[in-house]
Amino acid sequence: MTRLKEDWIRDIETQIEEYDQELSDKIGMTLLELAASANGIAADRIRKAAGKYKVAAVPVMAGEGIIGSFSQSVAAIIGRLGFKTFVTEAADVDGIYEAFGAGATCLFLADDQRFIGINRESNLISDNNTATAKGYITALEQAAGDLEGRKVLVLGHGTVGKLMVELLTQRKALLKVYDIDATRMSGLDQSMILESKDFIKDYQLILDATNNGDWITEEMLHKDFWMAAPGVPLSLSQSLFKKYRHRVIHDRLQIGVAVMMGELCR
Repeated sequence: MTRLKEDWIRDIETQIEEYDQELSDKIGMTLLELAASANGIAADRIRKAAGKYKVAAVPVMAGEGIIGSFSQSVAAIIGRLGFKTFVTEAADVDGIYEAFGAGATCLFLADDQRFIGINRESNLISDNNTATAKGYITALEQAAGDLEGRKVLVLGHGTVGKLMVELLTQRKALLKVYDIDATRMSGLDQSMILESKDFIKDYQLILDATNNGDWITEEMLHKDFWMAAPGVPLSLSQSLFKKYRHRVIHDRLQIGVAVMMGELCR
């Protein structure tokens, strides 16, 4: 997972309702509904779980240390789904101990390598990379329709990009992959590789899992493009994102966390 910066996420807690409304306007689904759809369960299953689960976000100091606002943002997103949430005062093992003592059903915690959710009651675990891939593909489907037999371009063949390729293959999309580092695509069939970024404009449906930031220009985009972009920073400039915001599904944390919570409700 990309290590987030506090500047990127500090407003999530105060703007989660506004974000949820914007997502619903774009794809016709709220965060809760998207979390359910991405996991193949009914939305009422999450609502029912929200009535009984208590969820703890546990800060972790390992590696490069705690990201400011991270645990609070995670708690706010899950709270938007209707769950009772809290952030433990203690971090690391002591925070886990605190969460157990407070009766938390689910725990969310992240270090520099992995971000997971754990359901103590059902013994389920959710990984943010997988949840993010599932969530953004589902969001693109909701915005643009069934992906089977349609041309879809995945930008970036890192951890999330590879997961997207697997999921899109299962959906029988006509798939192409582009990565600025050609060695990352070495395991792909040659027919799946987009040789040059000059051909990005030929694809209406784009899943962007890159993290370079501000490298896609308007001339590189299909005139009717839809982009689902979990990659941070966003590949579009701020001005380009503002112009096409109605066609770009992007956030730093919300969809991935919501889908993780949905997965813990299965």
